[in-house]
Amino acid sequence: MPGGKNRNDGPGIFRVAGRVGGMASGVHRVTNRRRLVSGSTRTSLLCLAVLLVNFAFGAENIARTAYEAAQRLEKNGVYEQALTQYLRLVEGGQDEEISLMAKLQAAKIYLNSFQDYAKARTLFGDIAKRIDFPNLAAEAVCNLGKANYQESQGLNDIKAALGEFQQVILVYRETAAASEALLSAAEIEETLGNLKSAKHYYRSILYESRDKSAAPPAAFRLARCYVVSGEVATAIEELQRLRLLYPSSPEAETSLRAASNLYRMYLLKQESRSFRAKDLVTMELDDVAQLEVFGPNLLLLGKADLLTIGPDGKVVERKPMAGIRCIRVERGSIATNNDRAVQIKGQMTTVEYQDDDKIKIFDKVLASTRNSFGETYVIGDFEGIWKLIPKEINKQKKVIAEPFASLPDRPGRLRLDTENWFYALANNEKSLFVLDRQGNTKLQIREDAYNLDSILDFALDGYDNLYLLGKKQIVIIDNVHRPAQGPKVLARVDLPFKNPRRIAVDTAGQIYVAGKKGIVTLY
Repeated sequence: MPGGKNRNDGPGIFRVAGRVGGMASGVHRVTNRRRLVSGSTRTSLLCLAVLLVNFAFGAENIARTAYEAAQRLEKNGVYEQALTQYLRLVEGGQDEEISLMAKLQAAKIYLNSFQDYAKARTLFGDIAKRIDFPNLAAEAVCNLGKANYQESQGLNDIKAALGEFQQVILVYRETAAASEALLSAAEIEETLGNLKSAKHYYRSILYESRDKSAAPPAAFRLARCYVVSGEVATAIEELQRLRLLYPSSPEAETSLRAASNLYRMYLLKQESRSFRAKDLVTMELDDVAQLEVFGPNLLLLGKADLLTIGPDGKVVERKPMAGIRCIRVERGSIATNNDRAVQIKGQMTTVEYQDDDKIKIFDKVLASTRNSFGETYVIGDFEGIWKLIPKEINKQKKVIAEPFASLPDRPGRLRLDTENWFYALANNEKSLFVLDRQGNTKLQIREDAYNLDSILDFALDGYDNLYLLGKKQIVIIDNVHRPAQGPKVLARVDLPFKNPRRIAVDTAGQIYVAGKKGIVTLY
């Protein structure tokens, strides 16, 4: 029956619809469940991300705190502990930048405090490759140059150091290390006698570099270049500008004294005797072997000890120095020598020489000096100047003295100027010999040529002007590198006491003279 058919069909259709509805409802429930699961997962992932971020920030904070603690140790001079802390940060590597900063500081300690050049170079080399951290890479390359310079054994090493500094100047000019590289490059060029290049670098610091921390020393050194090249008035202007622009810098006070001395010695038409004397140290000095300027202090070497005397004339330190014949100030440190050994890179090294097939001790080393290229020279009971050469003989490392320059009179004192020329005072105190870097005698200064009864001692100021100490007077002679015909007398200074022994002069030309009753300063 149609009605029955329809009744039968109706419930069937409804049943199918019900099943479809149920299926749809099931799909809806599953979808809701998936939504719940998906929301829960997102929340978990978000929480995990927050935890990871917090962990990362926590790790960075821990690393930074450890780095700052290492910095405090280094500042307080506890270098071994600071180095250990830095190296732990390098190994941990929780934060890449802090790890690189720690590696840089560790390398600096190896270089400056322990003179371990091999380890310093390795660490600096690693950082130099990280061009993605340009400031750190630039500082690393700059310090590689310093390492090459400090450990230099000759002109090639000096040129390698210059190359490192020039790389920083060209590639990393916008970094903080650029000014330091410019200053170092300028000083090397000045040492090599390349005044034009040195002036260019110094001017770049003053007028182009953003970082002005190196400007005061650059201005002072630029003034020296002007003096050597004969532009004294320009040098005085540069020193005056230094005082105006950087009045609180350490160079400001020095520049005032330097400008005054330059004016007095170069621009006054007559030889000036207008030096004032002031007692700096009043004490009995039985024996004064040597007097040297060391930063703001004076070093006085006697028979048995070395006195460090402060600017106020008080003894800051007294060190036993029995058996030490000579001291030398080089690159901010003090080196010594006794009769048979010379201090090289902190180590006392026995000096020997080769006589036919035999190796003998070079006895009675009277004085030693070390040039900017890392080469060491000595004088002794043998004639002339001798150069020390590291050699391996019979599988043993030795330092052999070889003849470098001959002199007609046996020298007793030896110095170098800023361009590595030699000044050797004869033992008889009658002549001073000036030799170039190759050992060729360029000038012989006799005491009678300047109305001196003898040359007791001599010194050089920061402009390489020569100070000859006689028994009654000091004669100041113009820099031998200046374009002048023959040595010119700049000034004569009468001594305020009898029996002078030794003389020292600082970079600005302030004079110190030691005698039996103490030390006076002339200004």
